[in-house]
Amino acid sequence: MPRTAPPRRALPGLAAALVLTAAALVPATSAAAAPEQCGSGQLCLWNDYGAAGQFVHSDGVQIGQCVPGYVTWPDGTTSNPSSVRNNLDFMVMAFNSSDCSGTPQRSVRAGTQQDLNAGSWSFRSITCPADKVCFYENGDLSGEFVEKSPGQSCDNATRHGSYSVINHSSRAIRLFNSVFCLGAYQITEVPAGGMLLNSGTKITGWKNI
Repeated sequence: MPRTAPPRRALPGLAAALVLTAAALVPATSAAAAPEQCGSGQLCLWNDYGAAGQFVHSDGVQIGQCVPGYVTWPDGTTSNPSSVRNNLDFMVMAFNSSDCSGTPQRSVRAGTQQDLNAGSWSFRSITCPADKVCFYENGDLSGEFVEKSPGQSCDNATRHGSYSVINHSSRAIRLFNSVFCLGAYQITEVPAGGMLLNSGTKITGWKNI
């Protein structure tokens, strides 16, 4: 249910999230599964592109929890996944590492599927609900954060500014280093489902495009 005045909250940094127990990946009963067979509240991985081939799913993923991407498939083979579907309520960050270390390489919006490049992958859910724009105190999506609802008019990002943002809404946003949202103060644009890390300039204003 939407919150009219969400409080400022603290979110553990990337390193802190790694101490949490990894979510268990459960092999599917069938060697192949269509994307619609990825159930609500699950993070699903496939060994082929386009959500094809063998798949496993992870239930009960908690905020900040790291889901390793090196998978044992139903036939007993192991490899990194080639596609992922996020049926959680929150956005998922994808890392080019086995333990969610380093900088997130991409974001996977709730209810969407993406193909993955070859290499190691791991996944971490992060507190930014669907249809919200989330501003974080630090450049690595850590520290205090504020959820904002999309709107046409210029709005303050946070009281003290922020250095990273997740756009979990369905519309692109424009960021400014001023509360006036004028062109001269524009920092960049963030597409729907995108994120900005380590902005370098304090984000103080924003609006939908």
